[in-house]
Amino acid sequence: MAQAVVSTIVSLARAFELNTVAEGVETVEQLTVLEVLGCEQWQGYLHSPPVPVAQFEAMLVQAAPSAG
Repeated sequence: MAQAVVSTIVSLARAFELNTVAEGVETVEQLTVLEVLGCEQWQGYLHSPPVPVAQFEAMLVQAAPSAG
């Protein structure tokens, strides 16, 4: 049933030309289902647990492509 709800939400978002972001993704299996259903973005413990702002900013700097 949960997959049917997610599928419907993703379909509605596409119909209104909106992006979808899934929250609370904890397993590779959940991510795989979301990708199959067409969910564009996700967040959750599979990617990273919550972090303090300073740590998040450091992660952004580290992930940014270097200029040059």
